[in-house]
Amino acid sequence: MERFSLKLSEMGHAKSFLRKLLKCKRQLEEESNMRLFDLAKKNIRSKSRAYILYLASMSFSVMVYYSFAAMSVDKHLVNKSIADQRIGSALKSSLIIIILFIIVFMITANNFFMKQRRKEMGLYQILGMRKLQIGLLFFFENFVIGLASLGIGLLMGILFSKLFSMVLIKSMNLEIAGGILFSPIAILRTCLIFLTILVLVSMKNVRTVYKNKLVGLFHGEKSKNRYKKIGFFTWFFGILGVLLLISGYLIANNFFQLVFMIQDDNQAVFFMIGVPIYILSACVLGTYLFFHNFIRIILEIFENISSIYYSNLAMISISNMKVHLRKNATTLATIATLCGTALTYIGTSAAAYSYGITQVEMAAPTAYTVSSNLYPKVEKVITGMEVAHDIEEVSTLKLKVAGVTVNSNIFGDSNSLVSVISESNYNQAKRGKKKLRTIHLKQWNHFVELTNLPRAFTKIKNISTDETVQIMDQHPIEIKRSDTQQNFLFDSEFLGFSNSVFVVSDALYTHLNGANAFSLTQFNITDENHSRDLVKKITDTISNQQVSLVSTLQIKDKQVVGNIQSGTKNELNTVKGTVYTRSSYRIRYPTLRSMQSSSGILVYISLFLGIVFMIATATIIMLKQLSEAEEERETYQVLRKLGVSNKIIKRSISQQMLVIFFAPMVIAVLDAVFALKLLTMLYPTISYMLVYLSCGLLLVLYTLYYFVTVRMYVSIIEKN
Repeated sequence: MERFSLKLSEMGHAKSFLRKLLKCKRQLEEESNMRLFDLAKKNIRSKSRAYILYLASMSFSVMVYYSFAAMSVDKHLVNKSIADQRIGSALKSSLIIIILFIIVFMITANNFFMKQRRKEMGLYQILGMRKLQIGLLFFFENFVIGLASLGIGLLMGILFSKLFSMVLIKSMNLEIAGGILFSPIAILRTCLIFLTILVLVSMKNVRTVYKNKLVGLFHGEKSKNRYKKIGFFTWFFGILGVLLLISGYLIANNFFQLVFMIQDDNQAVFFMIGVPIYILSACVLGTYLFFHNFIRIILEIFENISSIYYSNLAMISISNMKVHLRKNATTLATIATLCGTALTYIGTSAAAYSYGITQVEMAAPTAYTVSSNLYPKVEKVITGMEVAHDIEEVSTLKLKVAGVTVNSNIFGDSNSLVSVISESNYNQAKRGKKKLRTIHLKQWNHFVELTNLPRAFTKIKNISTDETVQIMDQHPIEIKRSDTQQNFLFDSEFLGFSNSVFVVSDALYTHLNGANAFSLTQFNITDENHSRDLVKKITDTISNQQVSLVSTLQIKDKQVVGNIQSGTKNELNTVKGTVYTRSSYRIRYPTLRSMQSSSGILVYISLFLGIVFMIATATIIMLKQLSEAEEERETYQVLRKLGVSNKIIKRSISQQMLVIFFAPMVIAVLDAVFALKLLTMLYPTISYMLVYLSCGLLLVLYTLYYFVTVRMYVSIIEKN
């Protein structure tokens, strides 16, 4: 019994000892983790220069993400624009792009950081740290930087949200005031998304620690740095890459001239579809071949020129550039391609906005265009408003309707109705319309066509030589095209009966049958941008009366047969022939607001996403170069011991970084310029000011990162 009680007592002591041992173990682990956390903070402080731009780029991305998220859930902003455009859905779609971009950027940047610290991981293992502890160390470091980026980004997002919202409101021409957007929902979403990405990327760092072996941490990169001499395939693919780029640029520059040379319609359609695909493929493939092969050829040529190769440290610069380009060719080609895509996207958005403005000017060159019989009612509504709007620049268009047949070797044959205006009435009505040109017809049977087609097609019509145009009056009257211009007179498709207006001589106009003539009154008002209530009052007061015509006109045996019948659309449904309909008024304000709302949000999103992209790509290039500076430190220290001055070493590094940073930028700008060249040919009136500003911003950003990288590169190789 005593033995039994003794054993129980011993067992009790053993359990107590085990509990104390486990408690001590937990305390030691907690202290170890605390030491790891302190070590992580110390590492961040010691590597602050390497982390600062990464932190800035991440903070900017978080700032843009929060701003977009806050605006997408701001009820005042979304509800105000709901009649024109659901900006909430547009902003939420852009958030997905930002998330994907942040993921790619964080993974890429962390890969560079982990690669830079391979030897550090090996030293930790030699000093007795377990892989779990090393993994936790890197996890803590990445998490601390991520939390700092999140905090700074959220703070900046809240502070600059008023600026972002004001830019959006201005670009969409909304009649609301912008303010600071503090949205708990947007903050929560930003934190959840960013912390999830941060945890996943940090876990990837832990996995990298476990995957690497100790020997590989010190020697794994040696074999990859060897440079192979270029051979036949390098020459072949390098020259092929340049030829692909040149062919893509030349075809883009002369695209429409090539289209006009094709007579067969099927071949023309195939050309219009297939050639843009070729241009895109040639530029992308050519860019990759350029960075993988052609730059290596150029460096090889410089290497064989003694006067260049043996001057200062050119041999070191050329050798290092060969190695850098061999390791970074894919990254640089991808950055060049994506930067070119981003610039093209910004340019296309700006072009869409500019083209939209042009279309509004064509559809509504004046604030109001109404049937003349409705003008007294509209005038009464305007003068009766509490907010004063004065009527200005009143003009009247007197139009006749005529049947026209056109036989063209380019546009084929057509038979339609057109609105016809006299030369004198046109020149009188053009006053105040800056985009309309004065017309002087030399012969009584000459005419000028005002069309809604893009300017590229007006040029085609003007060069068409094999063309016959006849007006179908009592007898066919052959008329001759004097010029084709874009229609900034009135919306002939909406208020007339076709997409064209013929300006004819006064003599021919008087001769034409006026059975279906109509007149339109055009005028502007003061303070048009604040006329929402006036527009609503006018649309409630007058009804949009539609006038329909049915034409059976055609020419048979050189004689005009058929007629034009008028009536309501329901009355004319049973009549055989082509039905033409026109409306009774057109107001510019809602058309302009709708266009600015839809195109403005597109420009806004493309610009901010483009800026995020430019900053991130420049940061990726910088981080990759700094990660390789560690490997080249010993080489430059040996050169310094041999008597090479710091000035020459810095010049050598500057030359290397110049190629690495600006070669992708030049290719990106060229890709964007020739891609947008196609749009310029179609729509020569559109403005590319935003594209020029974006290219300037890209140049400024890459120049800034270039100088920062050179400075940090030099400081790394100067460390003992």
